[in-house]
Amino acid sequence: MNIKRLVSAFLVMAVCLSAYAKKPSKPVLRFNESREFKVLQFTDTHLIPSNATTPLVWENIRNAVTGEKPDLIMLTGDQVYAKPALDNYKVILDTLDKFGVPYGIVFGNHDKEFDQTNASLLKEAMSHRLCVTFDTPGLHGEGNCFLEIKSHSADTTASVIWCFDSGSESPLSKKVTKNYDYDYVHSDQVEWYGKASAGITGTHCGNPLPSVAFMHIPLPEYSYAFKEDSNFKAYGTHRETICSSHFNSGLFCKMLECGDVMAVFCGHDHDNDFSVGYYGIMLAYGRYSGAATVYNNIGMNGSRVIVLHEGERKLDSYIRLRDGSAKDLTHYPEYYR
Repeated sequence: MNIKRLVSAFLVMAVCLSAYAKKPSKPVLRFNESREFKVLQFTDTHLIPSNATTPLVWENIRNAVTGEKPDLIMLTGDQVYAKPALDNYKVILDTLDKFGVPYGIVFGNHDKEFDQTNASLLKEAMSHRLCVTFDTPGLHGEGNCFLEIKSHSADTTASVIWCFDSGSESPLSKKVTKNYDYDYVHSDQVEWYGKASAGITGTHCGNPLPSVAFMHIPLPEYSYAFKEDSNFKAYGTHRETICSSHFNSGLFCKMLECGDVMAVFCGHDHDNDFSVGYYGIMLAYGRYSGAATVYNNIGMNGSRVIVLHEGERKLDSYIRLRDGSAKDLTHYPEYYR
């Protein structure tokens, strides 16, 4: 074999090996030595990079991440608000990558309204090592998944984060009401959650793991909590009508049946950041995290902080504003019985 053939063979082998090279592994979510796990929720950034107020988005993210030192960042929809959507999405992802903190995403009703599908945006997000979101095939929407949080001292799962795509426009709105209506978590997603939750509970001797859920559009039960109980207690700001779908697919009921979810966190309504209890589940908004690219009458942008406790059905949560101040600290379950 002459030298040229040796070189050619070596190059072919190198290409083959590189093709099968192991990709960098995704980070493992784990409770810390204090048996705590902190989630930092940003919602509705509505990014338009060229907008003069956009630096406030980056300032808010930077201050919150460096100040709170979260174990996970969650983006709960309406991340981008202009073309080219993929390039703008990359700007957000690249910014998060610099902090070295794992992050997850769920989509809002506006993300796919520009020049990209949610599938293409998710594909880009999943290509980033720190993005822990993945897609469960065959379900309505993109990015439906559950994230496992491991024990501080073992590789056993101690808690679960459920991620749901709450859609955009309801397919029933045109068919039934003939008017625009927001979408909802569909029946196949509810069925998937129920089976997956039961499976996780089954592997833990029938004990549901303490869990939380993230989505963009609030469940109808957010409104029910206000309408059905005149003695309810809400914590935070409520300056906007709760814009849920008019159609209820039964996800909340399934959560009660499964007995794992302690709290649901959403975005969507920019002028709300409150939390309220309903049948023992905390229903909460994040804090509007965008700038002046869309409506915002709530004031300074911010984020929501959620602290889970290993082995306990309890959590602490509060709103953090861009300037570092905090408000509306609550504790589950005490405040939400």
